[in-house]
Amino acid sequence: MALHRIALADSRLEGNARFDFDWLGAAVIALAVGGLAFGAIRGQERNWQDVSAFIALGIGVVATLAFVPLMRASSHPLVPLSLFASRNFAVINLSTFLIYGALYVSGYYQAIFLQGTLGYTALAAGLSGLPTGVLLALFSARVGGLSAKYGLRVFLTLGPALMALGMLWLARLPEGSAAWTAKIADPASLFPSSGYLTDV
Repeated sequence: MALHRIALADSRLEGNARFDFDWLGAAVIALAVGGLAFGAIRGQERNWQDVSAFIALGIGVVATLAFVPLMRASSHPLVPLSLFASRNFAVINLSTFLIYGALYVSGYYQAIFLQGTLGYTALAAGLSGLPTGVLLALFSARVGGLSAKYGLRVFLTLGPALMALGMLWLARLPEGSAAWTAKIADPASLFPSSGYLTDV
């Protein structure tokens, strides 16, 4: 079997130029994410009676709005905006944003609904999300490899479609679904209920 070599251009900068990390961009992202997250959590926690929640939200919004102009002005941007000129890059990022947004929102809703409405224990509600994490850990890299072989389009179509079907199935979760009352002290209760296996 013949061996082939692939040559890549040297990525080192020419002459005495050096790579400058975009500390300002990193700080702005930290303020944006931190301000929005802290503001939302603090506001909810204090029933929107604490002014610090609104200050944090304001900082988060300003930092979010300032991010794109800062990336345009930076000579070494943390997120080069030219990447978004690639249709595949833009679509993948938008899909990732929507899919993981749906996962986070559904996980929050699911924990409240399972415990508050169906009567799951906190342990059972936590365990109910375990298959999602296990599947992500086991198959993310493998599916990434398959996308290189078969192309992105099939995975960018089938993946969100499967996610949507899963969310629709979860949305029809009946109020009378059998609760999973898992308790560490009762090993037999750690086996999922019929309601979990068929509905969740």
